[in-house]
Amino acid sequence: MTFEGLVSRRDVIFGGKMFANRSIDQLAFSALSRSRYQTLAPDIFLEILSKCALADRRRVLFYGYSSGAFAAIYFSKYISRDFVIIALSPNNTWHPWMREYKGINPVLSYKFSDIDNISNAFIFLDRFHPDDAYFESKLRSRYGAAVEVFDVKSCGHGSLEALVESRLIDKVVDLVLNTVDEDAKRGAIKKVLAEVLEFRKLNARESYVLSRANNFSSRGRHRAAAAFVSRYSNQFERFGGR
Repeated sequence: MTFEGLVSRRDVIFGGKMFANRSIDQLAFSALSRSRYQTLAPDIFLEILSKCALADRRRVLFYGYSSGAFAAIYFSKYISRDFVIIALSPNNTWHPWMREYKGINPVLSYKFSDIDNISNAFIFLDRFHPDDAYFESKLRSRYGAAVEVFDVKSCGHGSLEALVESRLIDKVVDLVLNTVDEDAKRGAIKKVLAEVLEFRKLNARESYVLSRANNFSSRGRHRAAAAFVSRYSNQFERFGGR
């Protein structure tokens, strides 16, 4: 089940194609307007699930981004069978800057107190981003170290974009779904996130290199521009950079 975030960029792959390529059946949710899934009442959610033959599924994946990530965590409590959660930069309507929306569609109180525990969840966020840091503080105050949180450094609230643009989202999903040993899974995911950070550093450097090259070209120094780019090009090839 996928829960799209309100701020998902349309030019970034959210998950549909990724799961389709794996022949994974997908039930996709998208919040109406700015409701942030508050209009998806539990009885409606369960009615939808009753038509999806979940008993035939070996395991259920809840996958979401931003407000959709919290929805993925929230609605997993209605599943009694084996499931796993991948939540990217989650936040909810009780975050300070989102409270202005909590009265629009007050079907759900949408608080952590509605969730007794969070199990088998892999949460990805940037601990230095205000929104993500606030969410983690509330997460920790209620569940302690029981929830696995992975730090996607220097991505802001855009952990999805960081993983997609570095072409590593598929690897993270594969590790979560297919690696049996939990310690090996955590270690492998952390290595992937180190690659994401490396990519972002290279991406920033690439922008600088291209800016300098354009500056050379604009002054007619085309050979200098080409030499400047070639000096760094091998560093970008790993991630398919220009």
